[in-house]
Amino acid sequence: MRLRWYAKATGDVLLRNWLWCFVAGAVIPWDMTFLLGLSALLNDLLARDQGFGWRIVFPLLLQAAGLAWTGAQRNAIGGGEFTSYASTMPLSAGARRAVNLLILAAADNLWLILFVLAAAFPPAGDPYPGAFRIAALLALLVLFLSAQLALLERNTAAMMAALAANIPLALSLTVNGWPLQWVLLFAAPALAVAGFTESRLTASIKSIKAPRKLRSNSLALKTPIALRIQLKALVETPIGSVLRICAALGMAAFADFLLQAFDYDSRSATTVVVAMAFVAIFLSGFYRALRMAHMTMALYSATLPLRARFWAICDTLLVCLLGLPPLAILLLPAIIHKVAAVPVLTALSAAFLALLAAIRLPVVFGGRRAVLYLVFLTTAWSGAAIAAVAH
Repeated sequence: MRLRWYAKATGDVLLRNWLWCFVAGAVIPWDMTFLLGLSALLNDLLARDQGFGWRIVFPLLLQAAGLAWTGAQRNAIGGGEFTSYASTMPLSAGARRAVNLLILAAADNLWLILFVLAAAFPPAGDPYPGAFRIAALLALLVLFLSAQLALLERNTAAMMAALAANIPLALSLTVNGWPLQWVLLFAAPALAVAGFTESRLTASIKSIKAPRKLRSNSLALKTPIALRIQLKALVETPIGSVLRICAALGMAAFADFLLQAFDYDSRSATTVVVAMAFVAIFLSGFYRALRMAHMTMALYSATLPLRARFWAICDTLLVCLLGLPPLAILLLPAIIHKVAAVPVLTALSAAFLALLAAIRLPVVFGGRRAVLYLVFLTTAWSGAAIAAVAH
């Protein structure tokens, strides 16, 4: 039924836009040479002369393109009115996810062709053996599909896992030593898949802890439940949440590219500090989204035995947690190439986490001048951090 709905919805769109389809078919040379040229872009990830920053940015760009592709077809892929009926049927979560993957495979037929061609036609002077190159392309495909599936299911935890999995994938293509490369390569798709087991795992934990609720009501809102509430709040704005994470990771990867362009000279430390400030600005939007969600359930929260600053502390910890992947991307090349001493970088990391906690104040309490206060705070922090690192 889902496949039939997808074929019908897609056919209706093509019939309504038949003129544009005709122009695209006439202008774009849909031959093997054109497809091989597109598939060669996937092999650029494995090129020897690419740095760590590019190996982070490229999968993010690929995932962003896949999310745009899925978002444009969300009505057709989602199942339309049939989904409301199917939600009442006694189907397991695994069966529903298998159907979603089947529909995504049908919608991503062009992408799958490009991945097959990239695996079948390696570039000249390929630095990796055939098995490792194919495994890397398969891992990239798993990350690509995981991001799309997370968007389709509105699963924020899975989306974050799919984006964070780009880090071990990039490391596997950067570090030396085959055992470590294979371990990191397998860790990337494993992390992406683990994001989809979060709901099942938390449900199991909840069932295990259920008898303990009779002992004390204070166990009702431990960290897993509070985290689920926060993630559901972020799921309500999936596009904004994904864009904030992509912007933060992209800024960190761009800073790594600048470090490589500067040849890790004296300008590198300043670049890292400025990149941290921009990452903090990008992540500050999560405070606003979480604040709005808490305001809608304020009357309900008032009846719970919670501390006065319970949600403020939880939101701060979540934003700091989201800031760890960009921080890792920034620190890894800085430590490897000795941009600054390790104690200095450690202190800078602690100051960055403190900045992530401090930006909650202007965002939540700044009112109409929140952006002005946020820019002032990050600018002052950047100046102080640059002076401290230079000293």
